[in-house]
Amino acid sequence: MPSLTIADQSVDQLGGPGSVLARQRRDHVRLDELINRFGTVSRAEQPHVLREINNLVFSHAFAEEVVLWPAMRRLVPGGAALTARIEGEHQEINGLCAALERMTPDDPEWDERVGRAFEVMRADVRDEEDLVLPALQDVADVAQLQRLGTAWELVRRTAPTRPHPAVARRPPDNALRGIPLSGFDRIRDALDSPSGRSALNTVAMTVGRLTSSVRSGQLASSRTGDGQRGEDPASRCRSRLPVPPVPPAGPLRRLPVQPALLRHRVDGDHRGERETQGHQPPSRRRRLAPQREQ
Repeated sequence: MPSLTIADQSVDQLGGPGSVLARQRRDHVRLDELINRFGTVSRAEQPHVLREINNLVFSHAFAEEVVLWPAMRRLVPGGAALTARIEGEHQEINGLCAALERMTPDDPEWDERVGRAFEVMRADVRDEEDLVLPALQDVADVAQLQRLGTAWELVRRTAPTRPHPAVARRPPDNALRGIPLSGFDRIRDALDSPSGRSALNTVAMTVGRLTSSVRSGQLASSRTGDGQRGEDPASRCRSRLPVPPVPPAGPLRRLPVQPALLRHRVDGDHRGERETQGHQPPSRRRRLAPQREQ
């Protein structure tokens, strides 16, 4: 029989604060607080509280599926059946929360889906604390629980924070697909946070001001004509430094040609022509001969 439910044990009995059992229970307590808080806020604030719940639930479940449940199947007799039950609950929670992300509190199905999601989350906590984790406690020593706790925490910090129903619940597929999704989820979390929305609004306002300034400048340039020349009249060179006038050009003079140079060029041209004709094929020379006689 499994040990007493971990909900009723002290931290020392669970293996210390770094034990995977103690870490799991801390998250379960936090989840219960968030679910209770959800029922006290206005409908406009419910999506924000649900976002906090999703952030906690899906990083917690991913660490279980990557680190804890493989150890359960390896160490605990009948561990495969126990983890399969939990994985089925995780899959249903993924589907419900994915649907809620596409809805608003004004949707007629909002309350029903939220209620079902919280019901499955609480059932999952009871199954883990009453059945699965006590069975692991029976076969694992404190050192093993501490090592599992360290690995579980490392994975949880880099895990997806939003529902992904299409991702498998077991390694290696969940790790291969879940880790890249984690970066995407955390970017969305940052943008959805109040500080992220404020930063986006600041960027949008800055871009809007720059666009208005550019358009105003283009309009002014088109009216004055300066924009067509692409410069400010005050920055032109002639407005600050006088440009010296260019002296008028004088009459063109013909340079004398040296007779010896002219004779050398003429002789060179005839010699080149004779050399060219000397290298022509015999048929070409025969055709040219009558022309020279004429």
